[in-house]
Amino acid sequence: MNVIKLTKENATQEDSNVWKCTIEDLPKYKNGEVIDYSVVEKEVDNYSTAYGKDKLTITNKHIPEKTNKTVTKVWVDNDNQDGKRPESTRLNLLVNGTISKKITLTEESNWTYEWNNLDVYTQGVRNVYTVEEALVPEGYEVSYNQDTLTVTNTHEVELIDKTITKVWDDNNNQDGKRPEEIEITLYENETPKEDKITLTKENTTKKISILYSKMNPFYFCFWISLF
Repeated sequence: MNVIKLTKENATQEDSNVWKCTIEDLPKYKNGEVIDYSVVEKEVDNYSTAYGKDKLTITNKHIPEKTNKTVTKVWVDNDNQDGKRPESTRLNLLVNGTISKKITLTEESNWTYEWNNLDVYTQGVRNVYTVEEALVPEGYEVSYNQDTLTVTNTHEVELIDKTITKVWDDNNNQDGKRPEEIEITLYENETPKEDKITLTKENTTKKISILYSKMNPFYFCFWISLF
């Protein structure tokens, strides 16, 4: 039995995927009959084997491994309180640092997308998939978790100060009816906040920092309820 070894050095000039070799000076006849030559290949890992009609052509087939990648956009902006969040955002999928695919995410897509049928390897080297935001929305900072392909946009909600002042019109507490303290409830758009504010004679004026929203078409309105 003759064993023939082929390597990439046997590749033809026309096509590197075709390896050839010629075995010279083989007998044409045996016992007066034409010899029917054929070959059998040792099993090649990760490849299937098929033989041509001439019994001398071997085709090895390997189906490239594929994968899916899902990108997710996360907004950290207190549920778009300031109305800065855009209606859409564009993301790029990079393969080994080079832009391969582009996608636009919206609220309708739940700010997520899955790429299918992506190559796991290129020239035998495992591909590295990453994402980047094409344009970071104004007023936001971006951060990435490339392990999960998560893009996070963070917006610091705006704060404003409001000063609450209590005025007594009782001739300087002439009748002694003035209480030692009062409790105040702050309202946001007709909704009371849970935290109560207490004013005493030591602090007849109280300054508080509160969240401010510019979401159209409403602005936060504040007023005070005394108890």
